[in-house]
Amino acid sequence: TRYQNLITTGGLNYHGIYYYIPNVLTEGIDTELIVGLIAPRAHLTLTGDKDQGSPVEGVRIINEFQKNLYKLYGKEENFRGVIYPGVGHSFTTQMWNEAMHWFKKHL
Repeated sequence: TRYQNLITTGGLNYHGIYYYIPNVLTEGIDTELIVGLIAPRAHLTLTGDKDQGSPVEGVRIINEFQKNLYKLYGKEENFRGVIYPGVGHSFTTQMWNEAMHWFKKHL
């Protein structure tokens, strides 16, 4: 999710040092710009809308950013961002099936 959304929701403690890049916010950068570096390669995100470590508002912003970016590359089929209602920080059977389908398609 986005750093700004983690700050707003008080979710900074849901992540460790691995998640934070020094001085990113002071440079006017947030997560969508970093995630955008993946484009146009295949990128799948699966997020529960109740995952406190990934506030859904931030996930939606990143997903929309990625959709637009992949469209610029003409590779819309290489990005898929799925938000699962009522799911917290877990990897459900439905997510597993989505991931396996994605791997078969893109690997």
